[in-house]
Amino acid sequence: MAPQLFFVGTRLLGSREVPNFKHTDLGPQMLQGFCWYCRKCGEIWGRLVVPDAQDTMLWSRACARHGDGRLWAGGPDSPGYPELTFGPDWPTDALRYEFERSIEFALRSE
Repeated sequence: MAPQLFFVGTRLLGSREVPNFKHTDLGPQMLQGFCWYCRKCGEIWGRLVVPDAQDTMLWSRACARHGDGRLWAGGPDSPGYPELTFGPDWPTDALRYEFERSIEFALRSE
């Protein structure tokens, strides 16, 4: 198992343990880190860091000022990326962050 650290900006929201390898059609592969940048302002606003990851993927997703600012995109639309699996093992502060962003975005969208 490997630690996965959740960051928004410079704030550490906590960590969880994830398997060291993911299984794909090509065989076992090392886990990856992820970071999100906002296309509108260019800010890298969120990161899921696995300290010994072989690389880090950069994904475009609006920050909280320009969109929902959530780390989890929702649903089973990230096949092949167990590092992004949302669940009860997420750190409490990360769950709270996701909930708050969801509510704020819904209220802004009314």
